[in-house]
Amino acid sequence: MSENRQIWDRPAPQPPRKSWPARHKVWTAIIGVVGVLVVLGVIGTIAGPPKPTASVGTLPASTKVSSSPAPSPTPTTSPPPAPLTSTASVTRSRPRTGTKVGVQVSTAPGARIWVVAHFEAGDREKTARADATGLHTFWFPLGSAPPGIRVMVTVRVSAHGQKRFTRVWFTPRQPPPPPAPKATTAPPAPASGCYPKTGSGNCYEPGEFCPHADAGMSGIAGNGEAIICEDNNGLRWEPA
Repeated sequence: MSENRQIWDRPAPQPPRKSWPARHKVWTAIIGVVGVLVVLGVIGTIAGPPKPTASVGTLPASTKVSSSPAPSPTPTTSPPPAPLTSTASVTRSRPRTGTKVGVQVSTAPGARIWVVAHFEAGDREKTARADATGLHTFWFPLGSAPPGIRVMVTVRVSAHGQKRFTRVWFTPRQPPPPPAPKATTAPPAPASGCYPKTGSGNCYEPGEFCPHADAGMSGIAGNGEAIICEDNNGLRWEPA
């Protein structure tokens, strides 16, 4: 038993420790490897990532031709037409019968125009196209249209698929009465009982000049009134 106790009480054999020079060499090698790796890492950071090498038969990135199709031109669309407008007026709102009246229409250039005048005796229709300025005038003879009865005129225009409607009116009136004939009066025949008479054989009238030879003479005027030749801003036949 004592032998066995002695065996267990002995310390386990320890591996031989390395000497200090050997351990110094190991750490020196490790530090050297780490230093090399650090230096290589710094150089790689400064130099940037490695450039890819171009393979044979491959164009550089700057000389590659794009294979995307060229953009097709965008088709241009014409702007929509302006809204269609239409106005109408008459040349005279109260034309006289026997004359004519005009219906003036203003709309888009080249627009189609229909005009209907609703007379008492029946409708009269006209159609035309507006000129380059959008204007056109329709003329309607009134003839013997009854005075005082309004004539309605409807106006329709169309252009670029658009339509417009408007209306105007006029009222015929009586023509002026014809001028009265001028009255023609024959000069009165000289009275046979007047005296004295002019050199041409006519009677004197009150207020007319009398000759110096008749100064102070009395007589009868052509109207049968008694007259006398006396000075009144000159010798005149004055009522006696």
